[in-house]
Amino acid sequence: MNLTSRVCFWFCLGITAVVVTHGHPPTRKVCFTKILNSHSKVSIKNKHDDQVNVTEVSVLQTYSKQKCILNWNYGFYGSHVYTKDCKAKLKVCYRKLIDIGCRVVTLSSTSHEPNKIVFKKGKIYKMELLRHLQDSKMCKRGFSFDYLRNSAWSMKGCKAQFKVCIKKNSGNHKSRNDCDYCIIQQ
Repeated sequence: MNLTSRVCFWFCLGITAVVVTHGHPPTRKVCFTKILNSHSKVSIKNKHDDQVNVTEVSVLQTYSKQKCILNWNYGFYGSHVYTKDCKAKLKVCYRKLIDIGCRVVTLSSTSHEPNKIVFKKGKIYKMELLRHLQDSKMCKRGFSFDYLRNSAWSMKGCKAQFKVCIKKNSGNHKSRNDCDYCIIQQ
């Protein structure tokens, strides 16, 4: 994956750092076929059993006597595809999350103040301890460091470098200048 990037650092009061990287890797459109009977509603999920946001549905072959017309007797919303008086073989498409890779981040907490990092346009799917920093207390996942959705943190004196892997959100992109890897570190 090619990712042209420009990184900017701002330090405010010595405690907050913002890292912004510009450029988008291409999103990936995933399509498959599904036969739906008349008066059906199905929830579309990916291979990890997560619901996806359907972006497009089209008729490949009609099996009912009545013609299938989008938003009249078949359609989609959110992760659902439905039919009313239409039995058809449908092409269903959604946008797949893009892996924007793994980054090495340093989280350095004191015994009283946690250290947190937030990824603005991504979801963390993996966090791995690489090495403890000097004068760090023992770092243990679930006790002194962890992650949830787009945030990772250390606490209780854990000071270490971590490899954090992120998947990009699958929403529509407004412009080429939106950042795909934005961090606010506190």
